[in-house]
Amino acid sequence: MARPNTEARIQERARIAREMHDIVSHRVSLMVVHAGALEAGAAGDNQVAADTGKLIGQMGRQALNELRRVLGVLRESDGSDEAP
Repeated sequence: MARPNTEARIQERARIAREMHDIVSHRVSLMVVHAGALEAGAAGDNQVAADTGKLIGQMGRQALNELRRVLGVLRESDGSDEAP
């Protein structure tokens, strides 16, 4: 039988996941956009800057994917208190 406050914990985890998603994904998305601008703007003039922009964009997209995976864990609710 589930503990009485299990539902409250599940709801709190979902709330935290939503807030983390809103805050972190917004900032990382902006980073990816700016990296794309750096890559596009510097391509002809400075290959190092273009390569750096491309790398930053790739890292930002990877961070967003990992964030989605981690937040998915917070959103999961099976009624247990054990970490997935």
